[in-house]
Amino acid sequence: MNKKGGKISLLVPVRPDSALISRFIAEYCGKTFGDTELLLMISSQDTQNGVFFDQCRKKGIRIFVENASYGQKGHHVYINELAKYATGDWILTLCDDVRIIKEGWDNHLREVIDDVDSQKVYCVIPQLMVNGDNFFMISRGWYETVGRVFGYPNGDSWLGYVIRYIGEPYNNNREVYKDGRVIRSKDVLFEVLDSKDLGETYIGGEEGYNRIILNRQEIELEYGDWLNPVLDAAMKEEGLKLKDAISKGK
Repeated sequence: MNKKGGKISLLVPVRPDSALISRFIAEYCGKTFGDTELLLMISSQDTQNGVFFDQCRKKGIRIFVENASYGQKGHHVYINELAKYATGDWILTLCDDVRIIKEGWDNHLREVIDDVDSQKVYCVIPQLMVNGDNFFMISRGWYETVGRVFGYPNGDSWLGYVIRYIGEPYNNNREVYKDGRVIRSKDVLFEVLDSKDLGETYIGGEEGYNRIILNRQEIELEYGDWLNPVLDAAMKEEGLKLKDAISKGK
């Protein structure tokens, strides 16, 4: 496994009967130029994409099947399960409602991590078309320190708070590309589509559920409420664990 630059593992949970995944795969195959692997978590209840997923397997895309209805466990559970099988130096999470708008997006990310040791604790924030939402790419060192990607469905919020507890500035300024252990890509790489406007649901067959609504429900199921003391303590514990690893040279 290369320590600098290196392989990127892209983890994508897929909605049951997703109308968006074929477009996502086409963009991935056409705009990915470097050493990258794609891992999909699909629903055993998907009735529309079976033939397409068989074609994906033939292209070397790694597909895993979950047995519960998508959304019943929480988005983060699927991400963390996929991460167990990732072989990359870096782990990036996206969703099937994301558009890849930059050709060679993976090599653009490698440009900002070329001099970074992936065995150490680092986090990369790819630029999105619209500021506000974030996806994250964590180093192998980050993942091995905490043993997961994130701890609740809103991965951007989770990692944002964890970064603050590490003591690193969580700077949302697009002009700041490298700030301690947090790195932001120089180019806009992705765009998040509005699943509600597309008529797409985050839980198959239940009209009216968009990503924000589902995420909040999952958080309430696991933690009882949004940003309660238990949840805050979990993020703080993870941040301090990473901070300790950094202080020891990781």
